[in-house]
Amino acid sequence: MVGIRRLTRRDLFKHGASGVLGLVSINLLAACGQQSAAAPPTVAPAAGTRPAAQTPAAPGTPAAAQAGKPASKAGARIGSNLIGTLEGPTIVTDAAQFPKGFKEAPQLAELVRAGKLPPVQERIGQDPLVVKPVHEIGTYGGTWRRGFTGPGDKWNGYRAGTGPDHVLFWDYTGEKIVPNVARSWEFQDGGKVLLVSLRRGMKWSDGQPFTADDFVFWFENLYSNQELLPAGNPSMRVNGKPGRVEKADDLTVRYVFPEPYYLLADMLAGATPLGSQSHYGRNCPGGVSRAAVGG
Repeated sequence: MVGIRRLTRRDLFKHGASGVLGLVSINLLAACGQQSAAAPPTVAPAAGTRPAAQTPAAPGTPAAAQAGKPASKAGARIGSNLIGTLEGPTIVTDAAQFPKGFKEAPQLAELVRAGKLPPVQERIGQDPLVVKPVHEIGTYGGTWRRGFTGPGDKWNGYRAGTGPDHVLFWDYTGEKIVPNVARSWEFQDGGKVLLVSLRRGMKWSDGQPFTADDFVFWFENLYSNQELLPAGNPSMRVNGKPGRVEKADDLTVRYVFPEPYYLLADMLAGATPLGSQSHYGRNCPGGVSRAAVGG
């Protein structure tokens, strides 16, 4: 067992309080772990100095291989240390690249033939959300088996039953905001105003048009209702100052704040708990978006 070094009065005056704490912690660590006989003694840094930055070794890398290795370059791209290529679906925003025809599930095609649903071209509107899959389009049908541990595993159900139906969304890298329920967005007035453009032809599950009026209704009748939410929500504030939601036209929503609020786009893309629009709909900005896609 490694012996614990005794502290003298000279140590107290030499290193000061911070140095003493460092010596104590070093000796405690030494007493709790193995130490090689050839390893040099650990010396505490002098008070007021900062130890040199070190790059942690990769898991499984021998210590000898790390000796003399330079620190990693600053500003390295996120995910650059991943093994393999990061893949994911992409959002197609160029209308010229939209597919010329659309297919649908066999069950829906049966309803169209029976006259219970309009053709798929009429149901998706003029500005459909087009997603290019990673490799190929899947097939309808089959059985999906998932693990579920019980009532306490509530997030499992949210992940299975909810989708990327926020106003905006993140791409598969998690670094870029892309269109979703909204087809585009734009900051104005130095970041104090965010204009959100909705998709033409989008409807509620009962067939009623989904427009800017629905956002205003949420803000004025749900979010601003003191009986439902007396304290408001941080997502709709910047530096503690509340914002408001306005209708620019039928398909354009205007978020207005007293100060620049560039983080709002991140919030609309889903920087909120999974399932928040349905679970905490009155709290979250644009809380009507989940219902807009039939969720």
